[in-house]
Amino acid sequence: MSKTSTRENMTIDSHAFDRMAGRLTETESRIIVAEARKAWFKACNTNSNSVAVIALQLTNRRTLPCGSTGDLICGVVRFGVLKTVFVRGSNQQLNPAAFRTDRVVRAVKVQRPRKHNGRRW
Repeated sequence: MSKTSTRENMTIDSHAFDRMAGRLTETESRIIVAEARKAWFKACNTNSNSVAVIALQLTNRRTLPCGSTGDLICGVVRFGVLKTVFVRGSNQQLNPAAFRTDRVVRAVKVQRPRKHNGRRW
């Protein structure tokens, strides 16, 4: 797949295809690509060069063969190219600094785990 893109059109890097093939179902892959395209279109209107998209929240944490674990499916678009797709825990930082992007677009309302202040009841 081409690594060049116009400002409004998003392309998908081969690395992102590899990540989606090994980590996501076909339906999840379609959702992340669609949400990444929407996020990139929004980013174009704000002159951002990179955007992270939180596309999907899973019902349970998923552990991948590579050792990654999380309940959010995220992607990173830089200069119009979907660079990578990964899982991330909802208890982790979800700000631009954490993703090393200009913006974060949440396609879903992230349900954070409840804090119980050390109590187990």
